[in-house]
Amino acid sequence: MTTSATVTPLTLRTVLFGGWGLDSTTALAQSMDTAGVSGKALGAVEGLSVAAQREVSRQMATVATTALDVDVIDLVVGGWRAHSRLVSAANRTLATAGSEEIVDLVSHRIRSVHRPYVAILVDGVRVAKVDLEVTILLDIKALVGVVRAGRLVALRGGQCEVTAMLAAEGILLAQQRMPLDLSVTLPLRTGIQLATSDAGGLDSSVSAHG
Repeated sequence: MTTSATVTPLTLRTVLFGGWGLDSTTALAQSMDTAGVSGKALGAVEGLSVAAQREVSRQMATVATTALDVDVIDLVVGGWRAHSRLVSAANRTLATAGSEEIVDLVSHRIRSVHRPYVAILVDGVRVAKVDLEVTILLDIKALVGVVRAGRLVALRGGQCEVTAMLAAEGILLAQQRMPLDLSVTLPLRTGIQLATSDAGGLDSSVSAHG
C-alpha cells in the first residue's frame, strides 16, 4: 500500500494571524473592534441588543477571514506566468525542440490586491457595508529558473519574503512579514506551464516586476 503526503497550503490567513495564538476569526474580530471598524458598521444598525451586536461583529470577522483563504504559492505561480522574461524564454523553448534556457530573475516583486467587502443584512436588507483591502507583496531575490518546453522546471537559489496587509474602511488591521523557502513550498514536479504552442502565453491577474 502506498500513501501520499498532504501538503497544507500556506494562506494569507496563516501569514497574518498564524502567530497570534488565537483562531483567525477571534483575532480579526478583536482587531476590528480596537480599530473602531465594528462600531462604525454597527452604528448603522438600530435596535440590536448587546449580545446581537457581538454576534454581528463575530459574523463580520468570520466572513472577512474567508477573503484571506488565498494560497500564497498560487500567487507566486500567477506572477511568474506574467513575468516577461520567463514567458519569452518559455516561447523560445517551445519553438526549438529540446532546448533549455536559464533565466536569471535577479530581484523582482509580485504584487496582488483584492478588494472584497462584507455586507450586513437585517431581515434580508443590506443596512451597512464594510470595504476590505487585502494586499500581498512577494519580494524574490537571487533566483534562477530553468525553462524547458514552455515550462519552468527547476529553481536554483533565491530568497522570498511575503508581506500581507489587511485593511478595512481604509484602516490597517493587520500586517505581517515572513520568509518563504520556495524550494520547500514549491515542488515543481512536472513544472509550471508558462506558455503553450497555440496561445503563446498564459494570462494572469497579478503583476510581476523585475
